[in-house]
Amino acid sequence: MLGTLIKPAYLGIRKLILRTFIRPGPPPPIPQTIRSLLVISDGRLGDVCLAIPVLQCLREAYPDASLGIVTPRRLQPLVQWACQPNYLFDLDNSRAFTGIHWDIVIDLTTDYHLKPARLAAETDASVRIGFEHSGRSQYFNLPLVMSENEHMQDTYRRVLGPLGIDFRSIPLPALVPTEAPREGKPYTVAIHPGAHFQTQRWPSGYFGQLIRRIHERAEFCLVLGNEDETELVDEIVTSGGPGALRGITRDVMELAAAIRSSQVLICNNSGPVHLAGLLGVPTLSFMGPTVKRRWLPRGSHAVVLRRDNLPCIGCNRGYCRIRTHACMVEIGPDEAFDAFLELRRQLLSGFSK
Repeated sequence: MLGTLIKPAYLGIRKLILRTFIRPGPPPPIPQTIRSLLVISDGRLGDVCLAIPVLQCLREAYPDASLGIVTPRRLQPLVQWACQPNYLFDLDNSRAFTGIHWDIVIDLTTDYHLKPARLAAETDASVRIGFEHSGRSQYFNLPLVMSENEHMQDTYRRVLGPLGIDFRSIPLPALVPTEAPREGKPYTVAIHPGAHFQTQRWPSGYFGQLIRRIHERAEFCLVLGNEDETELVDEIVTSGGPGALRGITRDVMELAAAIRSSQVLICNNSGPVHLAGLLGVPTLSFMGPTVKRRWLPRGSHAVVLRRDNLPCIGCNRGYCRIRTHACMVEIGPDEAFDAFLELRRQLLSGFSK
């Protein structure tokens, strides 16, 4: 309770201080020739996947410019493959990019963290674009206002407006340049049971039951996770029986290859569901505390199971206040299997046309 009171008070005071002491200056003209462009996209996997179509548009709009992207080191191979930047930087190594001249700097951060905004200002770029949140806009001379009622991908697209760039969908490169992890058996379904917060996770025992039902159709499921998720993966592989294959991925490109090699990804509302959307792979996902309007998976075949009737749904918390985890527990394996069969039917119907 104390934390929920202290944080809003702190952010309110911070906003007042920033507005008092920092002057961003008037909106600048956009240079006729853009020689260098820096984009800060320092979120988790889901954030970066939803930002990649915007990054692609920037790359296409300024093909001759030096494009630098700040993104977590573990996600840099994905961004390099999809966007072809000239430079990749890590936020913790800010000296590597603040000392370079940039014509334009764009900060895609949408939460209250100040560090990316401060670093954007330290570059002394003539054009600095970023989102307002608790005073962050004072570091930008082209600040943007977010809408809490829009999808995160639509929020990211807002940065194109000041530059006069129309958003369009750009195809990804033809192949993910790595091999998918596998155990010698062909699989049709990828399962990713992990998520950043425990409250985002469908029960592991449910995944095991669902895999057994899918294997009755003579299909194998590849259970995916990184090395930190080995225990969770092994638990589900054991409970899933002979239809469950173990798929520990070493990096984000192996994860992308494994998802792209599947016909369907079944997962929680976490980074992999947005990676699958980026790759054009159909998904069946479970959504609980996540804010639906902001993080709903996009795509023509993105099936979401969610308990919209719960009064606490979409609480956006990393812990369950009512201690039941009802938003996930109430979605049973039978319901998930029925949804999987319906998704399969839709896919087969589309292929037959």
